[in-house]
Amino acid sequence: MTRPAILLALLALAACDAAPPRPSVAGVEGRKRVDAATKAWSDCLDTTVKKLATPTTQAADAADGAFRTCAPLRAALVAEVGRFHRLGAPTESAAYNAAVAEASVAAIETDLRSQTEVTAVSWKLDHDKDL
Repeated sequence: MTRPAILLALLALAACDAAPPRPSVAGVEGRKRVDAATKAWSDCLDTTVKKLATPTTQAADAADGAFRTCAPLRAALVAEVGRFHRLGAPTESAAYNAAVAEASVAAIETDLRSQTEVTAVSWKLDHDKDL
């Protein structure tokens, strides 16, 4: 299973209490936007950590740099998750909805950070062979 597929599965579990039997058109479109935002963030992290992973950098430092660089895409994902969550719970307060969206993204962030560090180590090892 690929990283984006795992992230999407985890995000789906974290963002929804229960799936409706037949998703609305807005729900399907919202899911597509959440999926696209998740992929954009994941791709940014993957690309950025490979740029930052050099023989002299620590994997954790490269991952930290990638997360800083890709922070705007994370914020965009939080916003999309918030809009998606609002479809299923339109009467919840904006503050509660924002907290749910942040918690949903934070739920996958720990795993994503670990995967980003592994990517940094793998990238460094592959390039150390070439030296």
